[in-house]
Amino acid sequence: MTNALRPSELFALRWKCFDHAESKMYVFETAYKGAIRPWGKTKKSPGRVHLPKELADDLWFWKQECPNSSPEGLHLSGRQRRFHGHRQLPPAGAA
Repeated sequence: MTNALRPSELFALRWKCFDHAESKMYVFETAYKGAIRPWGKTKKSPGRVHLPKELADDLWFWKQECPNSSPEGLHLSGRQRRFHGHRQLPPAGAA
């Protein structure tokens, strides 16, 4: 993968952003303070990210098993089917 996603972009990914047939993700939203914003952090934020076929296949299988696979469903939703914001993650190195 030549592009890297910011945590705020990763946590905002919805299934409507995923194109399995083309092995691509479309990044056009970010997560900030527990909410989804309809814009990227900067004008240079990636709009389209190519995925290796193996990763696209893994995401496709996850979509079949995840709690909410609707187009608006989040890839990284929790048990309560809500957004996992970066503030909810434990500090680096915490057990």
